[in-house]
Amino acid sequence: MGCCGRFIVAIISIILECIKVGVAVAIIVITALHLADYNIVNDVLVSTCVLADTGDDSICNYAYAVGGLSLALSLALSILLCFTCNLCGLGPILECCFNGVGAVWWLIAALIFSAYVSEANKRDPPFAPDVENWRTSIPILAWIGFAAFTLMFMIYIGKIIAKCCECCSCCDDDDDKGIAKV
Repeated sequence: MGCCGRFIVAIISIILECIKVGVAVAIIVITALHLADYNIVNDVLVSTCVLADTGDDSICNYAYAVGGLSLALSLALSILLCFTCNLCGLGPILECCFNGVGAVWWLIAALIFSAYVSEANKRDPPFAPDVENWRTSIPILAWIGFAAFTLMFMIYIGKIIAKCCECCSCCDDDDDKGIAKV
């Protein structure tokens, strides 16, 4: 891959990393500001989650956990790779594994959110007119998170394959450089 190819991959990677962080933060903020309601009734904290119509707030807690763990693990991985100088050259392998697990994590979250939100939107009208829109945004964001992690996984698979080809010389491109093989 030439200089322009590496530059384009780097730009796409930066954009995808920003999307991954943005999705996680957006899910936490939307859930906290628009879908979870906390009130004190008779000196007792009462919480209501309108992300689903289950009557409890476990799905909101799950939304916080999905976004929070994704952010925390991404930060931990970044710090690890920084302090170990890209894991002594093995960073792409760790990044590939992390993004593969992240893709599965967000796929499960997207399926769960989609099922709960679809069921909740079919039932009685929401508590407020805009709740359905905020509610629907959560599975959409989760699917975007899944796509971002999956694309990053594929980018790192490509980097690993390119590195293997470079080491093994099985992808020798000397013909492109005008160098004759003897």
